[in-house]
Amino acid sequence: MRMKRKVRNVICFLLAIVMIAQIYPVYAEEEYNYTDANGVDYVYTDTGVLLSVEGVVGALDLTEMATAKNITIKAIGNGAFQYCSTMTSVNLPASVEIISPSAFYNCSSLSEITYEEGSKLTTIGDFAFTFDSLLTDFHQEGTVANGSFNFPEGLTRIGSYAFESTSPITATIPEKVSIIGESAFEYSETLTVVNIKNDSVVIQVDAFLSTVIIYANEGSTGQAYATANGNTFEQLPQDQEPATTTTQVPATTTTQVPATTTTQVPATTTTQTSTVQTPKQGEKYTVGGLIYKAASESTVVFLKPAKKSITKLVVPDYVTIKGHKYAVTGISAKACYNLKKLKNVKIGNRVSTIGKQAFANCKKLQKITIGTALTKIGENCFRNDKKLKTVTIKSKKLKKVGKNCMRGTSKKKFIVPQTCISKYKLLFSTAK
Repeated sequence: MRMKRKVRNVICFLLAIVMIAQIYPVYAEEEYNYTDANGVDYVYTDTGVLLSVEGVVGALDLTEMATAKNITIKAIGNGAFQYCSTMTSVNLPASVEIISPSAFYNCSSLSEITYEEGSKLTTIGDFAFTFDSLLTDFHQEGTVANGSFNFPEGLTRIGSYAFESTSPITATIPEKVSIIGESAFEYSETLTVVNIKNDSVVIQVDAFLSTVIIYANEGSTGQAYATANGNTFEQLPQDQEPATTTTQVPATTTTQVPATTTTQVPATTTTQTSTVQTPKQGEKYTVGGLIYKAASESTVVFLKPAKKSITKLVVPDYVTIKGHKYAVTGISAKACYNLKKLKNVKIGNRVSTIGKQAFANCKKLQKITIGTALTKIGENCFRNDKKLKTVTIKSKKLKKVGKNCMRGTSKKKFIVPQTCISKYKLLFSTAK
Protein backbone atom coordinates (compact mmCIF):
# COMPACT_ATOMS: atom_id res chain seq x y z
CA MET A 1 0.00 0.00 0.00
CA ARG A 2 2.83 2.39 0.87
CA MET A 3 4.53 1.68 -2.45
CA LYS A 4 1.31 2.38 -4.35
CA ARG A 5 0.84 5.61 -2.41
CA LYS A 6 4.40 6.72 -3.29
CA VAL A 7 3.88 5.94 -6.96
CA ARG A 8 0.60 7.84 -6.93
CA ASN A 9 2.25 10.84 -5.26
CA VAL A 10 5.05 10.86 -7.83
CA ILE A 11 2.54 10.72 -10.69
CA CYS A 12 0.57 13.63 -9.16
CA PHE A 13 3.75 15.64 -8.72
CA LEU A 14 4.75 15.08 -12.35
CA LEU A 15 1.26 16.01 -13.54
CA ALA A 16 1.44 19.20 -11.48
CA ILE A 17 4.74 20.13 -13.10
CA VAL A 18 3.24 19.56 -16.54
CA MET A 19 0.23 21.71 -15.68
CA ILE A 20 2.42 24.52 -14.31
CA ALA A 21 4.56 24.40 -17.42
CA GLN A 22 1.45 24.80 -19.51
CA ILE A 23 0.23 27.76 -17.48
CA TYR A 24 3.62 29.49 -17.11
CA PRO A 25 5.70 28.54 -20.16
CA VAL A 26 9.42 29.28 -19.91
CA TYR A 27 11.14 30.86 -22.86
CA ALA A 28 14.87 30.91 -23.38
CA GLU A 29 16.08 34.44 -24.16
CA GLU A 30 19.18 34.53 -26.30
CA GLU A 31 21.36 37.55 -26.96
CA TYR A 32 22.67 38.60 -30.35
CA ASN A 33 25.20 41.11 -31.61
CA TYR A 34 25.08 43.32 -34.68
CA THR A 35 27.50 45.93 -36.00
CA ASP A 36 26.20 48.40 -38.59
CA ALA A 37 28.09 50.08 -41.43
CA ASN A 38 29.15 52.92 -39.13
CA GLY A 39 30.72 50.60 -36.57
CA VAL A 40 27.91 50.96 -34.02
CA ASP A 41 27.49 47.76 -31.97
CA TYR A 42 24.03 46.56 -30.90
CA VAL A 43 23.10 43.86 -28.40
CA TYR A 44 19.52 42.58 -28.55
CA THR A 45 17.45 39.55 -27.59
CA ASP A 46 15.38 37.19 -29.65
CA THR A 47 12.33 38.51 -27.79
CA GLY A 48 12.83 41.99 -29.25
CA VAL A 49 14.57 43.87 -26.44
CA LEU A 50 17.39 46.22 -27.41
CA LEU A 51 19.86 45.83 -24.53
CA SER A 52 22.73 48.15 -25.39
CA VAL A 53 24.32 50.28 -28.10
CA GLU A 54 27.96 51.33 -28.26
CA GLY A 55 29.97 53.47 -30.64
CA VAL A 56 29.78 56.92 -32.20
CA VAL A 57 26.02 56.90 -32.65
CA GLY A 58 25.04 60.31 -34.05
CA ALA A 59 21.57 60.39 -35.64
CA LEU A 60 20.28 56.88 -34.97
CA ASP A 61 17.46 55.26 -36.97
CA LEU A 62 16.48 52.04 -35.21
CA THR A 63 14.11 51.18 -38.03
CA GLU A 64 17.15 50.62 -40.24
CA MET A 65 18.71 48.30 -37.69
CA ALA A 66 15.46 46.37 -37.30
CA THR A 67 15.14 45.98 -41.07
CA ALA A 68 18.77 44.92 -41.49
CA LYS A 69 18.42 42.09 -38.94
CA ASN A 70 14.76 41.34 -39.71
CA ILE A 71 13.74 41.70 -36.07
CA THR A 72 10.84 43.37 -34.29
CA ILE A 73 12.06 45.74 -31.58
CA LYS A 74 9.45 45.73 -28.84
CA ALA A 75 11.35 47.41 -26.02
CA ILE A 76 14.32 49.67 -25.34
CA GLY A 77 16.01 47.94 -22.43
CA ASN A 78 16.87 49.29 -18.99
CA GLY A 79 19.78 51.73 -19.37
CA ALA A 80 20.32 50.72 -23.01
CA PHE A 81 21.60 54.16 -24.07
CA GLN A 82 22.51 55.74 -20.73
CA TYR A 83 25.47 58.14 -20.84
CA CYS A 84 25.59 57.89 -24.65
CA SER A 85 27.09 61.33 -25.30
CA THR A 86 27.41 60.99 -29.09
CA MET A 87 23.75 60.34 -29.91
CA THR A 88 21.95 63.39 -31.32
CA SER A 89 18.58 61.92 -32.35
CA VAL A 90 16.66 58.62 -32.39
CA ASN A 91 13.91 57.32 -34.65
CA LEU A 92 11.85 54.57 -32.98
CA PRO A 93 10.16 51.80 -34.97
CA ALA A 94 6.36 51.63 -34.64
CA SER A 95 6.80 48.24 -32.93
CA VAL A 96 8.40 49.71 -29.78
CA GLU A 97 5.96 49.34 -26.89
CA ILE A 98 8.17 50.12 -23.89
CA ILE A 99 10.97 52.56 -23.15
CA SER A 100 12.41 51.04 -19.98
CA PRO A 101 13.73 52.93 -16.92
CA SER A 102 16.91 54.95 -17.54
CA ALA A 103 16.90 53.90 -21.21
CA PHE A 104 18.19 57.30 -22.40
CA TYR A 105 19.48 58.58 -19.05
CA ASN A 106 21.98 61.45 -19.30
CA CYS A 107 22.41 61.44 -23.09
CA SER A 108 23.98 64.87 -23.19
CA SER A 109 23.70 65.49 -26.96
CA LEU A 110 20.24 64.02 -27.56
CA SER A 111 17.89 66.69 -28.94
CA GLU A 112 15.11 64.83 -30.77
CA ILE A 113 13.04 61.65 -30.52
CA THR A 114 10.81 60.62 -33.43
CA TYR A 115 8.53 57.61 -33.82
CA GLU A 116 6.97 55.93 -36.83
CA GLU A 117 3.32 56.38 -37.74
CA GLY A 118 1.20 53.76 -35.98
CA SER A 119 3.47 53.71 -32.93
CA LYS A 120 2.56 51.10 -30.29
CA LEU A 121 4.41 52.91 -27.51
CA THR A 122 2.52 52.59 -24.20
CA THR A 123 5.11 53.06 -21.47
CA ILE A 124 7.90 55.52 -20.74
CA GLY A 125 9.75 54.32 -17.66
CA ASP A 126 11.18 56.12 -14.64
CA PHE A 127 14.27 58.27 -15.37
CA ALA A 128 13.96 57.36 -19.08
CA PHE A 129 15.20 60.77 -20.32
CA THR A 130 16.52 62.34 -17.10
CA PHE A 131 19.27 64.96 -17.61
CA ASP A 132 18.83 65.04 -21.40
CA SER A 133 19.04 68.81 -21.24
CA LEU A 134 19.11 69.35 -25.04
CA LEU A 135 15.99 67.27 -25.69
CA THR A 136 13.42 69.67 -27.15
CA ASP A 137 11.27 67.51 -29.44
CA PHE A 138 9.38 64.21 -29.17
CA HIS A 139 7.11 63.79 -32.20
CA GLN A 140 5.93 61.59 -35.07
CA GLU A 141 8.33 61.08 -37.95
CA GLY A 142 7.57 63.50 -40.78
CA THR A 143 6.02 66.20 -38.59
CA VAL A 144 7.72 69.50 -37.83
CA ALA A 145 10.09 69.82 -34.88
CA ASN A 146 8.93 72.93 -33.01
CA GLY A 147 10.00 72.51 -29.39
CA SER A 148 7.09 70.26 -28.42
CA PHE A 149 6.56 66.85 -26.88
CA ASN A 150 3.71 65.25 -28.84
CA PHE A 151 3.50 61.66 -27.67
CA PRO A 152 1.84 58.72 -29.50
CA GLU A 153 -1.89 58.47 -28.86
CA GLY A 154 -1.51 54.99 -27.35
CA LEU A 155 0.80 56.12 -24.54
CA THR A 156 -0.58 55.13 -21.11
CA ARG A 157 2.19 55.87 -18.59
CA ILE A 158 4.88 58.51 -18.05
CA GLY A 159 7.23 57.43 -15.28
CA SER A 160 8.68 59.37 -12.36
CA TYR A 161 11.52 61.74 -13.28
CA ALA A 162 11.05 60.63 -16.91
CA PHE A 163 11.76 64.03 -18.51
CA GLU A 164 13.47 65.88 -15.65
CA SER A 165 15.75 68.66 -16.98
CA THR A 166 14.68 68.33 -20.64
CA SER A 167 13.93 71.48 -22.66
CA PRO A 168 10.59 71.47 -24.51
CA ILE A 169 8.35 74.55 -24.72
CA THR A 170 5.04 72.68 -24.81
CA ALA A 171 3.87 69.13 -24.08
CA THR A 172 0.64 67.35 -24.96
CA ILE A 173 -0.40 64.42 -22.77
CA PRO A 174 -2.60 61.99 -24.75
CA GLU A 175 -6.03 60.90 -23.57
CA LYS A 176 -4.96 57.33 -22.72
CA VAL A 177 -2.24 58.38 -20.28
CA SER A 178 -3.45 57.27 -16.85
CA ILE A 179 -0.47 58.36 -14.74
CA ILE A 180 2.16 61.10 -14.83
CA GLY A 181 4.84 60.14 -12.34
CA GLU A 182 6.47 62.12 -9.57
CA SER A 183 8.69 64.97 -10.85
CA ALA A 184 8.17 63.77 -14.43
CA PHE A 185 8.77 67.28 -15.85
CA GLU A 186 9.71 69.14 -12.69
CA TYR A 187 13.03 70.60 -13.79
CA SER A 188 12.11 71.15 -17.42
CA GLU A 189 12.47 74.87 -16.90
CA THR A 190 11.66 75.89 -20.50
CA LEU A 191 8.28 74.14 -20.39
CA THR A 192 5.53 76.77 -20.42
CA VAL A 193 2.37 74.96 -21.57
CA VAL A 194 1.00 71.46 -20.91
CA ASN A 195 -2.17 70.12 -22.53
CA ILE A 196 -3.79 67.29 -20.54
CA LYS A 197 -6.49 65.42 -22.45
CA ASN A 198 -7.43 62.78 -19.84
CA ASP A 199 -9.79 64.24 -17.24
CA SER A 200 -8.93 61.57 -14.67
CA VAL A 201 -5.20 61.11 -15.14
CA VAL A 202 -3.27 60.62 -11.89
CA ILE A 203 -0.71 63.42 -11.57
CA GLN A 204 1.84 62.69 -8.88
CA VAL A 205 3.68 65.19 -6.70
CA ASP A 206 5.82 67.87 -8.38
CA ALA A 207 5.09 66.61 -11.89
CA PHE A 208 5.46 70.17 -13.25
CA LEU A 209 6.98 73.46 -12.18
CA SER A 210 4.47 76.00 -10.84
CA THR A 211 5.28 78.29 -13.79
CA VAL A 212 3.66 75.88 -16.27
CA ILE A 213 0.24 76.82 -17.68
CA ILE A 214 -2.00 73.76 -17.55
CA TYR A 215 -4.71 73.35 -20.19
CA ALA A 216 -7.34 70.80 -19.15
CA ASN A 217 -11.10 70.48 -18.74
CA GLU A 218 -13.11 71.99 -15.91
CA GLY A 219 -13.44 69.53 -13.05
CA SER A 220 -10.52 67.40 -14.22
CA THR A 221 -7.53 66.20 -12.22
CA GLY A 222 -5.48 68.60 -14.33
CA GLN A 223 -7.44 71.52 -12.92
CA ALA A 224 -7.14 70.08 -9.42
CA TYR A 225 -3.36 69.80 -9.77
CA ALA A 226 -3.10 73.37 -11.06
CA THR A 227 -5.15 74.70 -8.15
CA ALA A 228 -3.15 72.77 -5.54
CA ASN A 229 0.26 73.75 -6.92
CA GLY A 230 -0.24 77.37 -7.96
CA ASN A 231 -0.22 76.73 -11.72
CA THR A 232 -2.27 78.90 -14.07
CA PHE A 233 -5.25 76.88 -15.32
CA GLU A 234 -6.92 77.31 -18.71
CA GLN A 235 -9.83 75.45 -20.27
CA LEU A 236 -8.71 72.97 -22.92
CA PRO A 237 -10.24 74.05 -26.26
CA GLN A 238 -13.40 72.11 -27.02
CA ASP A 239 -11.99 70.73 -30.25
CA GLN A 240 -9.15 69.27 -28.15
CA GLU A 241 -6.56 71.09 -30.21
CA PRO A 242 -3.51 71.53 -28.00
CA ALA A 243 -2.64 74.98 -26.81
CA THR A 244 0.80 76.23 -27.77
CA THR A 245 2.96 79.25 -27.22
CA THR A 246 4.18 79.32 -30.82
CA THR A 247 0.90 80.40 -32.43
CA GLN A 248 0.69 83.78 -30.71
CA VAL A 249 4.25 84.79 -29.89
CA PRO A 250 5.48 85.37 -33.47
CA ALA A 251 2.71 87.88 -34.20
CA THR A 252 3.52 89.82 -31.04
CA THR A 253 7.24 89.85 -31.59
CA THR A 254 7.12 90.79 -35.26
CA THR A 255 4.59 93.61 -35.01
CA GLN A 256 5.59 95.33 -31.78
CA VAL A 257 8.97 94.29 -30.47
CA PRO A 258 11.21 95.45 -33.36
CA ALA A 259 9.93 99.01 -33.16
CA THR A 260 10.46 99.06 -29.42
CA THR A 261 13.90 97.52 -29.45
CA THR A 262 15.26 99.59 -32.33
CA THR A 263 14.03 102.97 -31.15
CA GLN A 264 14.29 102.71 -27.38
CA VAL A 265 16.64 99.98 -26.21
CA PRO A 266 19.91 101.33 -27.64
CA ALA A 267 19.36 104.71 -26.04
CA THR A 268 18.47 103.11 -22.73
CA THR A 269 21.45 100.81 -22.65
CA THR A 270 23.94 103.48 -23.67
CA THR A 271 22.76 105.97 -21.07
CA GLN A 272 22.73 103.37 -18.29
CA THR A 273 25.94 101.51 -19.00
CA SER A 274 27.93 104.70 -18.57
CA THR A 275 26.77 104.97 -14.98
CA VAL A 276 26.73 101.25 -14.06
CA GLN A 277 29.27 100.31 -11.42
CA THR A 278 30.80 96.87 -11.08
CA PRO A 279 29.54 95.04 -7.95
CA LYS A 280 32.12 95.14 -5.21
CA GLN A 281 33.62 92.00 -3.73
CA GLY A 282 31.93 91.08 -0.46
CA GLU A 283 28.77 93.09 -1.09
CA LYS A 284 25.37 91.38 -1.00
CA TYR A 285 22.75 91.50 -3.72
CA THR A 286 19.23 90.12 -4.05
CA VAL A 287 18.29 88.55 -7.40
CA GLY A 288 15.11 86.58 -8.02
CA GLY A 289 14.34 86.22 -4.32
CA LEU A 290 17.80 84.85 -3.48
CA ILE A 291 20.63 86.70 -1.74
CA TYR A 292 24.17 86.45 -3.15
CA LYS A 293 27.58 87.77 -2.16
CA ALA A 294 30.13 88.86 -4.77
CA ALA A 295 33.18 86.61 -4.32
CA SER A 296 35.34 87.87 -7.18
CA GLU A 297 35.12 89.88 -10.38
CA SER A 298 33.21 87.06 -12.05
CA THR A 299 31.69 84.85 -9.31
CA VAL A 300 29.16 84.97 -6.49
CA VAL A 301 28.08 82.58 -3.75
CA PHE A 302 24.50 81.92 -2.72
CA LEU A 303 23.97 83.14 0.86
CA LYS A 304 20.31 82.46 1.62
CA PRO A 305 16.79 82.95 0.30
CA ALA A 306 15.19 86.33 0.93
CA LYS A 307 12.19 84.56 2.48
CA LYS A 308 12.30 81.55 4.78
CA SER A 309 8.93 80.29 3.59
CA ILE A 310 10.15 78.92 0.23
CA THR A 311 9.26 75.35 -0.69
CA LYS A 312 11.46 75.06 -3.80
CA LEU A 313 14.96 76.38 -4.38
CA VAL A 314 16.69 76.65 -7.75
CA VAL A 315 20.25 77.96 -7.62
CA PRO A 316 21.08 79.03 -11.22
CA ASP A 317 24.33 78.73 -13.15
CA TYR A 318 24.58 82.51 -13.51
CA VAL A 319 23.01 85.70 -12.18
CA THR A 320 23.11 89.22 -13.59
CA ILE A 321 23.94 92.04 -11.15
CA LYS A 322 24.14 95.66 -12.29
CA GLY A 323 24.46 94.54 -15.89
CA HIS A 324 27.27 92.07 -15.16
CA LYS A 325 26.99 88.30 -15.44
CA TYR A 326 28.32 86.24 -12.53
CA ALA A 327 28.75 82.48 -12.17
CA VAL A 328 27.22 81.06 -8.98
CA THR A 329 30.08 78.89 -7.69
CA GLY A 330 29.23 78.17 -4.07
CA ILE A 331 26.56 77.61 -1.43
CA SER A 332 27.32 79.38 1.83
CA ALA A 333 27.42 77.65 5.23
CA LYS A 334 23.93 77.47 6.79
CA ALA A 335 22.43 78.91 3.59
CA CYS A 336 19.16 77.05 4.09
CA TYR A 337 19.58 75.89 7.68
CA ASN A 338 16.31 75.04 9.42
CA LEU A 339 14.04 76.08 6.54
CA LYS A 340 10.88 74.36 7.68
CA LYS A 341 8.98 74.35 4.38
CA LEU A 342 11.74 73.60 1.89
CA LYS A 343 10.99 70.39 -0.06
CA ASN A 344 12.97 70.43 -3.31
CA VAL A 345 16.37 71.83 -4.27
CA LYS A 346 18.17 72.11 -7.60
CA ILE A 347 21.74 73.40 -7.68
CA GLY A 348 23.29 74.64 -10.92
CA ASN A 349 26.27 73.42 -12.92
CA ARG A 350 28.73 76.04 -11.66
CA VAL A 351 28.52 75.33 -7.92
CA SER A 352 31.67 73.53 -6.77
CA THR A 353 31.30 73.72 -2.98
CA ILE A 354 28.41 73.43 -0.54
CA GLY A 355 29.17 74.79 2.92
CA LYS A 356 28.70 73.33 6.39
CA GLN A 357 25.11 72.78 7.54
CA ALA A 358 23.90 74.36 4.29
CA PHE A 359 20.71 72.30 4.29
CA ALA A 360 20.75 70.87 7.80
CA ASN A 361 17.52 70.48 9.76
CA CYS A 362 15.32 70.98 6.68
CA LYS A 363 12.88 68.40 7.90
CA LYS A 364 10.59 68.51 4.86
CA LEU A 365 13.38 68.34 2.28
CA GLN A 366 12.69 65.35 0.04
CA LYS A 367 15.12 65.61 -2.85
CA ILE A 368 18.09 67.54 -4.09
CA THR A 369 19.73 67.67 -7.52
CA ILE A 370 23.31 68.93 -7.75
CA GLY A 371 25.07 69.94 -10.98
CA THR A 372 28.23 68.92 -12.76
CA ALA A 373 30.87 71.05 -11.00
CA LEU A 374 30.53 69.83 -7.39
CA THR A 375 33.82 68.96 -5.66
CA LYS A 376 33.05 69.34 -1.95
CA ILE A 377 30.13 68.93 0.46
CA GLY A 378 30.63 70.42 3.93
CA GLU A 379 30.14 68.83 7.36
CA ASN A 380 26.59 68.21 8.60
CA CYS A 381 25.31 69.48 5.24
CA PHE A 382 22.07 67.45 5.26
CA ARG A 383 21.98 66.45 8.89
CA ASN A 384 18.53 65.67 10.32
CA ASP A 385 16.79 65.98 6.96
CA LYS A 386 14.51 63.13 7.93
CA LYS A 387 12.43 63.03 4.74
CA LEU A 388 15.32 63.24 2.28
CA LYS A 389 14.72 60.44 -0.22
CA THR A 390 16.58 61.25 -3.43
CA VAL A 391 20.04 62.77 -3.86
CA THR A 392 21.10 63.29 -7.48
CA ILE A 393 24.70 64.28 -8.17
CA LYS A 394 25.65 64.91 -11.80
CA SER A 395 29.24 65.82 -11.03
CA LYS A 396 32.10 63.38 -11.58
CA LYS A 397 34.46 65.64 -9.63
CA LEU A 398 33.27 65.16 -6.03
CA LYS A 399 36.32 64.59 -3.82
CA LYS A 400 35.27 65.37 -0.27
CA VAL A 401 32.11 64.76 1.77
CA GLY A 402 32.20 66.30 5.25
CA LYS A 403 31.69 64.45 8.51
CA ASN A 404 28.11 63.67 9.52
CA CYS A 405 26.89 64.93 6.13
CA MET A 406 23.92 62.55 6.07
CA ARG A 407 23.48 61.79 9.77
CA GLY A 408 19.85 61.62 10.81
CA THR A 409 18.49 61.27 7.29
CA SER A 410 16.22 58.44 6.16
CA LYS A 411 16.94 55.74 3.59
CA LYS A 412 18.07 57.52 0.45
CA LYS A 413 18.39 56.84 -3.24
CA PHE A 414 21.62 58.22 -4.68
CA ILE A 415 21.67 58.88 -8.44
CA VAL A 416 25.24 59.45 -9.61
CA PRO A 417 27.32 58.99 -12.78
CA GLN A 418 27.87 55.29 -13.40
CA THR A 419 31.65 55.63 -13.42
CA CYS A 420 31.59 57.14 -9.92
CA ILE A 421 29.34 54.64 -8.11
CA SER A 422 32.10 52.85 -6.15
CA LYS A 423 33.98 56.05 -5.36
CA TYR A 424 30.90 57.91 -4.12
CA LYS A 425 29.68 54.96 -2.06
CA LEU A 426 32.97 55.08 -0.19
CA LEU A 427 32.85 58.87 0.23
CA PHE A 428 29.37 58.85 1.76
CA SER A 429 29.90 55.72 3.83
CA THR A 430 32.89 57.28 5.57
CA ALA A 431 31.04 60.54 6.19
CA LYS A 432 28.05 59.24 8.14
